[in-house]
Amino acid sequence: MNKNQLALRVQEIIAGVEGVAGLYPARSAVLAGIASTLGANETVVAVDTADSGLVIRARIAALTGAPAPRLVRDVAAAVRAELGGLAGDARAGSVGSAESVEWVTSVGPVSSVEITVCGFTDVRFS
Repeated sequence: MNKNQLALRVQEIIAGVEGVAGLYPARSAVLAGIASTLGANETVVAVDTADSGLVIRARIAALTGAPAPRLVRDVAAAVRAELGGLAGDARAGSVGSAESVEWVTSVGPVSSVEITVCGFTDVRFS
């Protein structure tokens, strides 16, 4: 599983949590715009590695009436529970040339799940 595939999987997990209306790009709009202009492959969820494991960052919209603290805890718990089955080493390894960097198929423990509620809405969006 590469980094983009993992980010898409995390996006699916988060979108499936009760109370989540949708996701915003994990990076600021300015950074996402610059990356898009440069042709970078951007995902809505940011997945990175740290010495202690995976770092997941996401910005969500909550449905009106969903308590933000509970929703953030539920999203983090869902991500940790789902990715807990992918235990192994979290490291990036060079495969082939320096331009071809892929993640190893086994990922490490989730060391940090950073969820920001950026707003509330009455309807789900994608």
